[in-house]
Amino acid sequence: MGNIAIFTYEYPKGESGFHKGPFHHFLIFSTTTISPMRTSILSYLLVVFLPFLSIAQLSDDFSDGDLLSPDWQGQTSLFSVTNGELQLTDVNYEGSPTAIYLDAPTSLGELTTWSFLVRLDFSPSSSNFARIYLSSNAADISGSLQGYYLQIGGISGSDDALVLYRQDGEGGDRELILSGLTGGVGADPAIARVEITRSTSGEWSLWADYSGGDDLQLQGVATDDTFNIGQFFGIWCQYTTTRSEDFYFDDILIDPLYVDNDPPLLLAGEALSDTEILLVFNETLDPGSAETVSNYNVDQGIGTPIAATWDGNQPNAVALTLGTSLTSQQSYTVTAENVADIALNQAGLQSVAIEFVDFGEPSAYDVLINEIMAAPPNGSSNVLLPSVEYVELYNRSEQAFNLQDWQFSDGGTPKFLTDYTLLPGEYVVLLDEEDLDSFPDLENLLGVESFPGLNNTGDDLQLFGPDGMLIHRVPYNLDWYVNTDKDDGGWSLELINPDSPCEGQSNWRASDDLLGGTPGVVNSTLVLAPDTQGPGIVIAFPNATGTALLVTFSEGLEAMTAEDISNYVISSGIQVVSALYDPAFPNQVNLGLSPALDPAVIYSLQVKTTLTDCVGNGVGMDDTFQFGIPAIPEVGDIVINEILFFPEVGGKDFVELYNASGKVINLNDLIIGNILVEGDTLIEVTRDWLILPGDYLVLTELPSDIRANYSVANPQWLIQLEDLPSFPSDEGNVTIYTRNTVGEALILDAFNYSEDLHNPLLDEDRGVSLERVDGSAPSEETSNWQSAAATVGFASPTAQNSQQFLSEPGEELVQLPRKTFTPDGDGIDDFLIIDFNLLDVQYSSNIRIYDALGREVKNLVQGELLGTSSRYEWEGDTNEGSRARIGPYIVWVELFTAEGDQKVFKLPCVLGGKL
Repeated sequence: MGNIAIFTYEYPKGESGFHKGPFHHFLIFSTTTISPMRTSILSYLLVVFLPFLSIAQLSDDFSDGDLLSPDWQGQTSLFSVTNGELQLTDVNYEGSPTAIYLDAPTSLGELTTWSFLVRLDFSPSSSNFARIYLSSNAADISGSLQGYYLQIGGISGSDDALVLYRQDGEGGDRELILSGLTGGVGADPAIARVEITRSTSGEWSLWADYSGGDDLQLQGVATDDTFNIGQFFGIWCQYTTTRSEDFYFDDILIDPLYVDNDPPLLLAGEALSDTEILLVFNETLDPGSAETVSNYNVDQGIGTPIAATWDGNQPNAVALTLGTSLTSQQSYTVTAENVADIALNQAGLQSVAIEFVDFGEPSAYDVLINEIMAAPPNGSSNVLLPSVEYVELYNRSEQAFNLQDWQFSDGGTPKFLTDYTLLPGEYVVLLDEEDLDSFPDLENLLGVESFPGLNNTGDDLQLFGPDGMLIHRVPYNLDWYVNTDKDDGGWSLELINPDSPCEGQSNWRASDDLLGGTPGVVNSTLVLAPDTQGPGIVIAFPNATGTALLVTFSEGLEAMTAEDISNYVISSGIQVVSALYDPAFPNQVNLGLSPALDPAVIYSLQVKTTLTDCVGNGVGMDDTFQFGIPAIPEVGDIVINEILFFPEVGGKDFVELYNASGKVINLNDLIIGNILVEGDTLIEVTRDWLILPGDYLVLTELPSDIRANYSVANPQWLIQLEDLPSFPSDEGNVTIYTRNTVGEALILDAFNYSEDLHNPLLDEDRGVSLERVDGSAPSEETSNWQSAAATVGFASPTAQNSQQFLSEPGEELVQLPRKTFTPDGDGIDDFLIIDFNLLDVQYSSNIRIYDALGREVKNLVQGELLGTSSRYEWEGDTNEGSRARIGPYIVWVELFTAEGDQKVFKLPCVLGGKL
């Protein structure tokens, strides 16, 4: 302990139990802290472990006239003892603060008292004040340290008080603990006899007598146990030339001190690099034994280090330099023997386990957003996870990463992540700092300050590396759950196959775990299968001038192949002159074109097999996609082709459109509505999508529901809209319109649907769509609509209608295009069609169906006014609503005019079926 004078001393206590007397206290701090390190080491640096057995005190009233006993260190030449007081005597002032210190260990493990007298022969100011460092982990109290000090003045002028601070290391950051009487040391001179106590629980009490006498009064009490041990005590003076001899100190006492009789304890070890290991002990080491390389050994063939370095700024640590490099993610045992502390207490054999982790530089898709809890359980849910939003990350690479300075965003301002080691194959759950206690059984949690709120219906999640590189992006929405029972809360979204990271929506679905999710562990939906599927074109959309083409693929692309213009070929002499790839939208490429596209031409884009996805899978075949510059639609260009208005329980409606024109039409130009609903329901489509001639397009709020319940021949034509108009289950209207060149509404097609239009022989029309029979016949003709056939699952979204029938016009006034029909719901000749070709004569009609015995079976039409071309259907039902028997029938048709002209037709037909 050096030449410290140690005395055993009993002194009186006041009524409160606090020591009273003419004693001054100097700052001491016992160190087990070191310069900034990883959290794993810092956890050891604040441990209270002082194996000191003998307890003593330190006192100096300067009656010996020198600074030798106890042995003051530091800038002692700038201090002297004058008339039994310590005086600052910087006669050659050089403009910087001055400090001296004592080696004086204290610990939170014992009640400690510091007392001293301070006298400043001036009124303190921001340029002239003093600090008494009670406890410091560094001898140089003028530099970076961790500890506690009392400041005398220098803050508020005449209102100056005694103020106790905690100093937190580099940069001199400090935290106020408590303050004494306002103005207590604001006078000229500033005098105070001070006593400070710290309990074993970290409670600090400040007492003072501002006359310098013994009548000490309590100034305040506060609790702070941030730093548990200290090694040094010191005096620090800030002053100008005129005050360089006006600082006085006396009657210093610190009680108790600790005398070390035990050897140092090895607390922790850390691999700082592949050739550096830092060992941390519980107390200051003897430099000689600390730097003896034969005292250390590392297993796994590493052996004795080639150097051991002790640094006075980290006196309880030793840095080992290795001659053989450590292997990343390998565990090692480091042994230390014969290492002594500064009291020369020598330790026996000790060991500590370390693991070296070599952090890699991340590339795109190395770490994946693996699970999303956007709508946690709200109390009414049956799932058992906490009501907390979270996002899980998964390291699919073979490298380890430190997530310090990585960023996570939901499309807003990115939130920075903090220090966390994510090893290969490991998971970490990101959540708000305040929610960390919600998962007491999970260790792989990382709190994020102000974690962004995740939107239930969809969000754009992005993970960035420390250099701002986009690592993974997930723009999820409700359709990704693929389960309408789970998309309204309480269930997480899980990535299905992390080995297929380029895929988007198709690689996600709702968790299958009964808890509602799998935070921090393997996903319940996990399917490990290598990604062997290359990218395919989803849509190619030109800009208005025809000079650029935005191509969207089914999965994320590899940047270099995406920007290679030779991978793209366009018909009709159009050249690709540039290819721009944006990592934020990895499944898109913007192609520059020359010359500009012709609005009258439909083009073909061919993509070569050398274009690859993010893991190197090429396009399986030269992929081809047709596109063109969209034209403004006109009446009849887009027709309503199918509607499901009474879906299965929990299901969603859909409306199918058909491009009956020779034009390319943009979905974004259309508005869909139900104008029979009170107040009307209108939804303006805001999604660019090209509808080519002869293409179908199905609009729905939840494509996954349609795929789950029906056969979808062309899933690329299944388009999700955030909202559809309300379509009641009994009757309503579907209207498709656009705005013409002057902004006026132009109705393209409209259909007033009704449940009565369903086949009367159906037992149940829930989940059955109405299909358009003849694309060329008017939508308003009720006979032009039929229930979808059972053979296609009662709906045919994205495909030709099961009940489609295109009749050729005949010369007869009345005709049966097909004379045999089989109303069995198989989509083949399910109904009898009765067509009229009446030219310009306006007829009314009666239609009845008779069996072979002349008995009326169905009164189909009674006195209805016909158009020049009209159509009726008989679905094989009777007047009683039952199914008619198999056999021959006569269709009796009577036409008559208002003038009395009458025509009667008897047309034979056969109702067929299985016997």
